[in-house]
Amino acid sequence: PDQLSFTAQPVSLQGQATFGDHLQLNRAELIVPRVQPGQSIGVVGEWAATGSEAQAIVAVLDAAGHQWSAGDAPIPLGDTVRTRRINVPVPLTIPPGEYQLILNVIDVANGGPISTRKSDGTLGGTDWRLGSITIDPAQTPIDPATRQTPITLNADLGGLRAIGTETPPAPIISGD
Repeated sequence: PDQLSFTAQPVSLQGQATFGDHLQLNRAELIVPRVQPGQSIGVVGEWAATGSEAQAIVAVLDAAGHQWSAGDAPIPLGDTVRTRRINVPVPLTIPPGEYQLILNVIDVANGGPISTRKSDGTLGGTDWRLGSITIDPAQTPIDPATRQTPITLNADLGGLRAIGTETPPAPIISGD
């Protein structure tokens, strides 16, 4: 098709966020603006961070505020600006549509969230809205009623038995 392109460009997200006193997200980019169920969302952040260890978490939320997925990565500490990629898996069950990407930063030492700081120095919230992403429909919808399992369930595999997700035969004996 004429609209098909293999040269997707990163999309700028809302950067310029300060978390606490020592963590600065200078910029953030979305690797591709559209994904499908089963793929992953790549978010790259440029951080200037000193102080104690922190973890960045990017969540995918629908319009009702339901969290569908999240990915995390440690924030790189150091005297220079460093980048970090966070991959967020896209569940196979997510409906197509527009979703929000929300960033939270957690203090690793105490497990608590680190609040953002506004430009006037006052505390903001813990959720930083990075931007949005479009989840496209899966290329090939899977009908659960006709889906074939990749292996035969309850198959003898030369001394092992692949029981899959069906209820195991009763009684279960150690070593089965």
